[in-house]
Amino acid sequence: MLLEETSLSLMKAPRLKPKNRMNNTTFCTIMKRKLRLILIKDHYHYRCKCTKPVDPWGDHCLRCTANHKSTLSNGVRDGIVDIFKRILPITKLIHSGTQVEKKLPTLSDPSPG
Repeated sequence: MLLEETSLSLMKAPRLKPKNRMNNTTFCTIMKRKLRLILIKDHYHYRCKCTKPVDPWGDHCLRCTANHKSTLSNGVRDGIVDIFKRILPITKLIHSGTQVEKKLPTLSDPSPG
């Protein structure tokens, strides 16, 4: 969790360029998540759209399937695979559309401890 590599995008981007700057609220939220500080002090007042309680670190919100972007992401991925299956044989980059493989990612569990 406290690996330097997970913070590179926060610390290494040159902030002299305005497009690389974050607003304070976003930066503070990201740093609190990184350092495992409480994000939602009165979390017991809030429920996720799946009706489960929200935890003080915001972990549930990021893992809950009711808030998950997988369906959209998978649809985009599958659409690109279908396009590649049609285009790549035409451009002679591959012999057959069956050579295009859809690799499913292996995700690690982001839960603490």
